[in-house]
Amino acid sequence: MSSTAVAQPQITVSSSSASTSNNTSSGATYEKKPKSQTYDNDEQLKAKGFPLETKWTFWYANTKVDKEGHPQDQQQQQDNGTHYRDCLNKLATVSTIAEFSKVYAYLQKPSKLPKNSNISLFRHEVVPMWESFPQGGCWMVRIRKGDNGQTSTLIDRLWEQLIFSTICEQFETGNVVGCVLSLRTKEDVLQVWNKNSNNHADRIHICDRFKWILHFGEGVVVQYKHNKLSIKDGSTFRNARTFMVSGNETSDVTRSVDDETEPTPVSQKQPVFE
Repeated sequence: MSSTAVAQPQITVSSSSASTSNNTSSGATYEKKPKSQTYDNDEQLKAKGFPLETKWTFWYANTKVDKEGHPQDQQQQQDNGTHYRDCLNKLATVSTIAEFSKVYAYLQKPSKLPKNSNISLFRHEVVPMWESFPQGGCWMVRIRKGDNGQTSTLIDRLWEQLIFSTICEQFETGNVVGCVLSLRTKEDVLQVWNKNSNNHADRIHICDRFKWILHFGEGVVVQYKHNKLSIKDGSTFRNARTFMVSGNETSDVTRSVDDETEPTPVSQKQPVFE
């Protein structure tokens, strides 16, 4: 009995390439993801460990100590350029889902880390500093801690959702270069960085995806800060522009709040995240 050849389904996985612009149905323009490469079957894809579009690097820093763990004096802490770079430790670089899973399994959960810790995940091996992206900026949301000042395990779940969605290109734009979690005394801050902040439509698109990934509830306060202003202020958080999440469409994601208004951190006691 003769056999009939059956065509194998093709599986598409993206690979690194130069970004170009992409037009949405609403007319907004943003950077599209890198081009894709095609595999003949899932076995070939599995054998390669499920490649990511680009390499991603984990970084860790504690702003109160240097990379050897020695306390920094006040002047060193104020110098956010040279000395912050000296605080940074490159933990690992991954290029596949399999590598990411192995590395992530060995990393301490954010809720177990000391305050003043910064955990970062950035494309390639780019250093997570303002100076690396002087034309960029970041979206951020603040997560208020409980009355005891301890970081809740909620932040573990939110961070995991954010970084896994980021490496899987769920922001749908090559403009996203990384994400940061900053653990502080009274609140923790989740950030998504973009390399170029000049495209307003792209910034709003990133905020829209940020909202979708972490299931922001109506009325959640988010902020945006340009890196060139962070360099000037010496702070990511000071003088950040405040927005309120509203609506379901990209054009309705944010409405500007009075720039003079003090931002209200999101409380972990409120049902903001589903």
